Amino acid sequence: SEASRLLKSGGKLLVVDWKPGDESFGPVLQKRLDQKKIQSQLEQSGFGLLKTFVAGPYHWGMVFIKS
Repeated sequence: SEASRLLKSGGKLLVVDWKPGDESFGPVLQKRLDQKKIQSQLEQSGFGLLKTFVAGPYHWGMVFIKS
């Protein structure tokens, strides 16, 4: 809700987090964000998904736009 308050209509929001899986470094699995949950929460807050991407071998990313 804070991102929605701060961004103008058409503003973009970038989310990057660790991929699930290899926990030899980085946060434990329970502290990593779930892409589907993040997408659902942001869509309920008035954001639309623009694209998803691989942000290196250990991270995923998503770009959202505020309606």
